[in-house]
Amino acid sequence: MSSFPYETCEPVYRPQPQDPHTFTEPVAQDQSVLDLISSPHPKFYTRLLNLNSRLGPKAKEHNRLNPHNPIKLLGKAEFMNPGMSHKDRIAKSMLLLAQSRGDLLNSDGKKKTILAASSGNTGCSLALVGTLLGYEVIVITNKKCSQEKRDHIKANGATLWMSEDLQEDVDCLHGVHCYMQQEHVLCSKFPEKYFKVNQYDNLDNMAAHLESTGREIWEQTGGKITHFVMAGSTGGALMGGGR
Repeated sequence: MSSFPYETCEPVYRPQPQDPHTFTEPVAQDQSVLDLISSPHPKFYTRLLNLNSRLGPKAKEHNRLNPHNPIKLLGKAEFMNPGMSHKDRIAKSMLLLAQSRGDLLNSDGKKKTILAASSGNTGCSLALVGTLLGYEVIVITNKKCSQEKRDHIKANGATLWMSEDLQEDVDCLHGVHCYMQQEHVLCSKFPEKYFKVNQYDNLDNMAAHLESTGREIWEQTGGKITHFVMAGSTGGALMGGGR
């Protein structure tokens, strides 16, 4: 694993003419932030960081004794996505695929409002992507969501609803306390008005990481990755990236 090319994986947000690995054509003026999310171009991949300084004593001893076959611990810098989270990937995937199927339009051909339950990060990304695509976005969260994430969601153009307030303000939600259940109830009651993101059961979530995150890691490591460690939330990154 000593030949991991991680040193060459720094993201470049505008191609440099002298670099033979950049685009053959200059970046178009009308390109969007969306083009930087899960881009097929290696220069826009999120960087792999060398985390060997964080290895434990046994791993460091292994590397001392095996200099030609060392353990390399790499971390993928997903905070370098435009929305500062790997959730940008699933937001783009879920919304663009829904749009391609016509799911974001009602029977009159008008745009639905994107409605999503989120504890924070996915809401920020859906607000970013949905707004850039020209849709109204509403995110339902609860008081456990940090103030910073609430501000981030609103700054990205979405309307923020607090679950605790909806229990009293919306007739059909009396007694429905979970923000995920509130998304389901509202979208079921008003299918012509809202598009239900359903990030926790949406297979387009996993597809985003299968097609981008996993592919990027495989290419960046030259196919020499042996272990993939991922914290789970919806499970999409773990399943899609792992596959």
